[in-house]
Amino acid sequence: MYDDQYANKIDDIVFWKEIISKYPKQEKRILEIGAGTGRIAKEIINESIYYTGIDKSNNYSAVGNKKIENLHNRGKILNFDMASFNLNTTFDIIFIPFNTLLHLTTEKDINRCFSCVRMHMKKEALFYIDVFVPNPL
Repeated sequence: MYDDQYANKIDDIVFWKEIISKYPKQEKRILEIGAGTGRIAKEIINESIYYTGIDKSNNYSAVGNKKIENLHNRGKILNFDMASFNLNTTFDIIFIPFNTLLHLTTEKDINRCFSCVRMHMKKEALFYIDVFVPNPL
């Protein structure tokens, strides 16, 4: 149902591809927080990206992994809560797309999420959050 609802949403995919392409390293390690069904993952994984996504939903992660299983063998979506995860590795780019941060409803959970992000960032890593702000407010 999610995939049907957002099948025509591609503007953010163009945005993420551009952000990733500007990162100076040839091989990039990417973490997507709130990877869902792999809508973005299947479009950004290529031969120069090692992709990891996390999502709290087992069902969404399974759908996402099915979508990316044949993409250069460089991607996986794992089941973790974005407010509490440890992947024992670091990343060049970490992003939280498409209003996903708004699923955290307490300041405590947002702070926990940001602490996890910090723990997974390489020294020169970039961190992006995509949150819709209506205009005019």
